[in-house]
Amino acid sequence: MGPELDEDGWVKDPIRLDWASGACFVTPPGWWHSHHNDSEVDAWVLPLQDAGLHTHMRTLNIEFSVAQKEDTSLATALSSADSSSSSSTSSSAESDKTAAALSSP
Repeated sequence: MGPELDEDGWVKDPIRLDWASGACFVTPPGWWHSHHNDSEVDAWVLPLQDAGLHTHMRTLNIEFSVAQKEDTSLATALSSADSSSSSSTSSSAESDKTAAALSSP
């Protein structure tokens, strides 16, 4: 495992971690890794995906563009407009504006 890939797509200067029966480890956030079983014995692996947790906690330095933030705000506004009890004309006009904004590049 390691933080970078080489020009051929393999982990650059990999760190090897040998597993033992009953072992548990967490790949560092954002690191590349691969799984290998070089023994003659079957290995049972239970992978747990934590990407959603890291995305929510913003630990992977994922940044969203201004356009994506605006799209999210417009989608929220559309949802609020559809669920509110405002007049159908107002809600329809807001929905049209939001739909146009979401479909534009």
